[in-house]
Amino acid sequence: MKPPKKFFPAVLAAVLAIGFGSVSAKGEVLSDTEVRIGLVEEPSPAFYADVFGPTINYLREKLPGLRFKTRELSYDGFRKSAEGKELDFFIAPSGIYANAESQYGARHLATESVNQSDDPAHAVAGAVVIRADDQRFRKLGDLKGASVASENEQSFQGWLAVLGEIHRQGFDPEHFWGKEFFTQYQLPNAASLVLAGEAHAAVIEACELEELERSGAVPAGSLRVISPKSDSLSCWHTTATYPGTVFASLPRANPGIVKKVAVALLSMPKLENGSSWGFASDFTSVQKLYSDLKTGPYAYLREWSAAALWAKWQWVLWLVLAAAAFATFHILRANRLVRLRTEELERTVAERDRIENLAQKDRERLVQLERAGVVSQLSGMLAHEIRQPAAALVNYAGGFRLYMKQKGVKDPVAEEATAAIVEGAKRISDIIEHVRRYAKQQQSVQKPERLDEILRHTLQTFSHTTLGKSVPVSCGPLEEAWVNADALEIELVIMNLLRNSASAVKPRKEPKISVDLSRADLAGNRAWRITVTDNGPEITDEAFALLSKPVISKKSDGLGLGLSLSRIIIEKHAGRLSFERARGGGLSASVTLGALEEKELEDGTVRKGETP
Repeated sequence: MKPPKKFFPAVLAAVLAIGFGSVSAKGEVLSDTEVRIGLVEEPSPAFYADVFGPTINYLREKLPGLRFKTRELSYDGFRKSAEGKELDFFIAPSGIYANAESQYGARHLATESVNQSDDPAHAVAGAVVIRADDQRFRKLGDLKGASVASENEQSFQGWLAVLGEIHRQGFDPEHFWGKEFFTQYQLPNAASLVLAGEAHAAVIEACELEELERSGAVPAGSLRVISPKSDSLSCWHTTATYPGTVFASLPRANPGIVKKVAVALLSMPKLENGSSWGFASDFTSVQKLYSDLKTGPYAYLREWSAAALWAKWQWVLWLVLAAAAFATFHILRANRLVRLRTEELERTVAERDRIENLAQKDRERLVQLERAGVVSQLSGMLAHEIRQPAAALVNYAGGFRLYMKQKGVKDPVAEEATAAIVEGAKRISDIIEHVRRYAKQQQSVQKPERLDEILRHTLQTFSHTTLGKSVPVSCGPLEEAWVNADALEIELVIMNLLRNSASAVKPRKEPKISVDLSRADLAGNRAWRITVTDNGPEITDEAFALLSKPVISKKSDGLGLGLSLSRIIIEKHAGRLSFERARGGGLSASVTLGALEEKELEDGTVRKGETP
């Protein structure tokens, strides 16, 4: 019978991972060949630092033509990797190797041998320690019901070896101890918990007590080992001895690589902790340990056999089978009803979510429309109030000019300033008239206009603004471009785009704005396109998406209506306002308007080359 598919939780780690290599068809090892090694059920940090790491480094040094890639695996993960032929070698406790030998064709290459034993087949064991002054416990059986601390419940040469000893002495390992503590190799360690009175006993690896005393982690003589054994392992231990960790190959491995790795391991010098790689040929003891404990490769033994159940509990099983059949029918029926109801609820929830999304969008649009309506009303009020001061500016400028004429004063500077005041006041008046027209929802007056002249005038006006003086604007050649438009509205749109670009590039060390007038296509018809490009910061996806919103609010010093009104104006002109990310950051804004043909210009009593 095979072990169950799930046994221990998968250990998430991938250490020292490196690329891929190859092997020739004749089995020869090629350069840069990948060798996959699995590390199975080795939770001890000391093993990683003292044995595993130095071994892999040694193999890399001795076999430079190979690239070793290691993986840390639970037993269940190892099974899947071995069955899928994903590993060349593996390092595992001897019990797991013994099972893999018969099940997956694993072959033993080397066994870890500790400094305290000359025989790799008897290199590891477990020890149970208590306080030296605790006279209540003389032998292992006296600890039944006592509290115990250990580093890890899957440690073969600690916890599992002690459980095997408990089983051999006739006790039930699963119900032997009282309270159990597992430190997972954190501080305080298991021995320290005994000294602190937190546990009656500690399960540790053989030879660990000597190392703790030698390092000063526990006072010498403060702990003693229960039921110590005397055999080939020359340090304190309570259990029988077993083979150490095994380095083995799987059938997937190339024979040439297996030979090289085996020779390297067996010729490897002793490690700093005294361990080395030797050879063990007998693994029956460790197989029996896993079998007795019904764990690891033998976890499936916990399942009861069908024949035994039938012989002892036949009548109960009939009832169980009948109840199971009824329960199965009920579950299937209930599952079907639940599934149908769930599908109905999912459809209802999906429909509700769709309606809520539509409602949310409608609410957002309503808020934006209300906001735009308030702005429209305020614009009408302000336009009405501003017209009078604007007219007064024109009158005062005209009066000042007449006064200077009567006095016979001819001052070019004053004349130019007066003309600029009059022009600015008229521009204010025109803008106010357009605002009033929008407030009254009147149509703007569109007529043939030269787009290049509108652009030229806008650039000149922008250059006199504060932003225009601080940011250089370059413009390409402007050819004669006739469109049907309201000149002031198009000028306002271009001015808004220039202001936005100038605000974006102002923090830059070298701000730059470029303007281009070019031919384009609009719905299959000839058109003219004005493009304003800046080198501002890269715009985020969220901010770029907002450019298509009905009302945009991104500036702390504005109402957020500029681009929205610009879009409305361009759409009234049957044109298109679009945006693109510029190369290297920044934004390109384009205004596309339909071009007027020569025939349309003649019909409108305007000749090409003339200004209406």
